[in-house]
Amino acid sequence: MLFYLTKELNSGVKKIGTISTTLVVVAGVSAGVLGGKFDFKFPKKI
Repeated sequence: MLFYLTKELNSGVKKIGTISTTLVVVAGVSAGVLGGKFDFKFPKKI
């Protein structure tokens, strides 16, 4: 029972960690774009 709970907890922590990392990356990129840091790295024409 304890092993099962630990396994579930670890799975939850990994999911939360992944979501947190994704949010940090998205926030960083958004801040960079708004700040004009990445404007010249991305091609204007698609």
